[in-house]
Amino acid sequence: MTFAVIEDGRCVNIVQAEAWYAKMKGFVELPEQYGIGDFYNNGEWCHDKPSTIEERVSMLETEVYDISSAIERGLNL
Repeated sequence: MTFAVIEDGRCVNIVQAEAWYAKMKGFVELPEQYGIGDFYNNGEWCHDKPSTIEERVSMLETEVYDISSAIERGLNL
């Protein structure tokens, strides 16, 4: 089977190993569509770096401001 070596939430290496050995070493099973450089967190894989909570809050604050500003100017959304 194919497994990923994860460091700081990112796949840094790929290994072929028996499941018992991979589990012992803390490797994570690697789906076909992912590889070195992809991100892994709590069982979830993604190609792009997940945004931090601070980044999400900032993005939501910007969206709220944009909507409020548009309403104040009488624009249709």
